[in-house]
Amino acid sequence: LAQADGVPAGWARPTNAWMLGEYIVDRHELGLDPEALDRVTALWVGMYDAATGDRLTTTAGLDRLALPWPVVP
Repeated sequence: LAQADGVPAGWARPTNAWMLGEYIVDRHELGLDPEALDRVTALWVGMYDAATGDRLTTTAGLDRLALPWPVVP
């Protein structure tokens, strides 16, 4: 229904500069039609290699993670 892509932290914190154990806040606004909200059952996030477009996987072999829904700011 919606997606947002970009370098983390408003294009200010590329992943190649992250420090081990560091937390990066990365906010994205998703433009959803209010009538579509009742169809949303999960919010999935994933990362990909910008050079190849390949999805990155977690240590569990997943290429995405589900976040709690609804998201409360």
